[in-house]
Formats: sequence, C-alpha cells, structure tokens
Amino acid sequence: MPNRLLIKQFLRSGIAIAGISLLLLSGIISLFIGKSYLEKQRDKIEATAVYQQQHIDRNVQYGHSEMGLLLYYLRFAYVNSINPLNGLSIGQRDVNLGIQQVTIRNLIEKKYDSDLNNPASMVMGNLDFSFVLIYLFPLLIITFTYNLLSEEKEEGTWRLINIQSNAAKKVLLQKWWIRSAFVTGTLLLLYLLAIPILSIPINASYLAMIAEGVLYILFWFIACAMVVGWQKNSATNAVSLLSIWLLLTIVAPAVINSLITTKYPVPEAMATELPTAKDTMINGIDRKRKPWAGSMRTIPSFNNTVYLLKILTGCGIMLCSKWAMMMRQNTVWPCAISCCCGRN
Repeated sequence: MPNRLLIKQFLRSGIAIAGISLLLLSGIISLFIGKSYLEKQRDKIEATAVYQQQHIDRNVQYGHSEMGLLLYYLRFAYVNSINPLNGLSIGQRDVNLGIQQVTIRNLIEKKYDSDLNNPASMVMGNLDFSFVLIYLFPLLIITFTYNLLSEEKEEGTWRLINIQSNAAKKVLLQKWWIRSAFVTGTLLLLYLLAIPILSIPINASYLAMIAEGVLYILFWFIACAMVVGWQKNSATNAVSLLSIWLLLTIVAPAVINSLITTKYPVPEAMATELPTAKDTMINGIDRKRKPWAGSMRTIPSFNNTVYLLKILTGCGIMLCSKWAMMMRQNTVWPCAISCCCGRN
C-alpha cells in the first residue's frame, strides 16, 4: 500500500524521529516549567491570605480601634486569581504582579510596583508551552516539508513517478498528510499530557485552546504547501519559508508592539503622580480655602517675553505713582537738597 511505504520512507530518515523527539521533549519540559510557575503563584496566594489575617489582628491588638485610624494603617492584598491554563502560556505574568499590597496612603505608586527578580533570568524568559507552539512547531514543519517536491526532482525520481503512476499529485498529497498527521499527533499528545501535569479541567476554554493550536499548525502546513507549489529548488524553498517564519513570528510582532507603544505610551510614575497631586491641590482643597488658588494655573512662564514686559511696565507705573505722591507731600525736594549738600 503506498501509504505504508511512504510512512516507512518518512520514518527511515533520522531527521524525522530526531525532530519529533526533540519537540516532544521541549513540550514536556515546558509543561513542567508551567507547573512550577503555578505552584509558586499558589504558594504566594496562600501566604498572602495568612499574612493579611495576621496583619489585621496585629493592628487591632495595638489599639487602632477607630475605623478611620485602622483603615489608615491597614494594608490590603489585591490578588489576581490564577488559572491552570496560565501554565501553558505564562506570557508577562512573571513581569506583572499577580499580588499587590494596597494602602489608602499610596494608591498611585502601587501601580508601578514589581517583584524582585534576577534581571538575567527575566531577559531569558520562560520556556513555556506557547513558545514551543509558536516558534518551534513551525520550524519542524518547515524542516519536514520544504523539499517535499524538490527532493524528488533533484534525485530524478519524480519523472519515474509520473511515468509509472497517473496520480503523482496524489502521492505528493499523501506525503503531505503523513507529515501533518505526525506533527498534529505530537501536539495533541502534549495537550493530553498537560491535563494531569497542570491539573487542567476539560472545559470549553481548554477545547478552544486545542482548536487554536491545531488551526495554527494547519496554517503553517498550508503555507509550506503553497511555497512547495512554486516548484523551486530546495534552497529557495527553505529560504522562503524561513523568511516567512521570521516575518510572522519576530518582525511583525515587534513592529506592532512598537506602533502600539508609540501611539499609546505608558506614562512614567513621576509624570503620572505629580500632575495628579497638583490638580488635586489646585482644583480641590486649596480652591475652597483660597479663592485665588485657581488663578495659579494661568500664571505663564518667566521665559515669556511678553510677560516680562508686563512686569516691567507695572513696576514703572508703581514707581511713577510713588514719585507723584512724594511730590504732593513736598518731601522730594528737601531730601534731594540734603543729599546734594551732604546733610543728614
């Protein structure tokens, strides 16, 4: 049967078995990394609950019986609940806090808190399952399919297949299905192993994630089939597919992230806190106590030339009015005469 022979031909090469074994090993390692991350987060949440109760009891014990004073000193823990599916895709959860200690005194600065971590490990990131799926699976698919047709042509067997069989395209399609079946089976096996390792419940969310993974694998097989359909040599196919991989997995996300960061910049902590405090003091409490407080916002900068001219003009008018008052009181001339004669 042609399918059986094609399967033996596919498995006979050491690249196929080595690639699938390496991908399976990487996937299992990523699942255990996700399990370690989930256990670490659960331990933090449990320790936070215990500390929260001890913190409240301690403040009540030391005499903060009034509600206002108690709320002023209490520190409340805000916990972002963890989902077992986070073990498959950690993302930026290791950078963004899952637990924040909030007080009534410093609500703004808590938005910019972060855990104390080793910067070197943060740069390296995590080998989670999403990394294996997004980056490693397409590379394996490219390795399996880039020479699907060009290898037959370069070895001279494609003409023999066309002469001996009227369904040469069917043979090529069977080779494509065999490779897609092995890769998809590896993906489904990793999803199956994730259920006991990460304690993931089988629900609609998990089934949707499985469907997304299968569709992602199918997309790359279709892209590889389109490039193979150009009927170029093996080197051209490999370079074209690697260029598509670089464009879709590295270049495009970096460009999109740069555009979003440029269009919607995240304000710094100082730039966010100071204007907020200033607006609060001017528009809120001080305006009730001092009616002229609202005019502080309209004072221009001293670098403004027009404003400096206004100040100088005002000073000149004040000096002229003072001089006129002294002239009316006849106090200017005696003072001038005494200064000229040297009298005290």
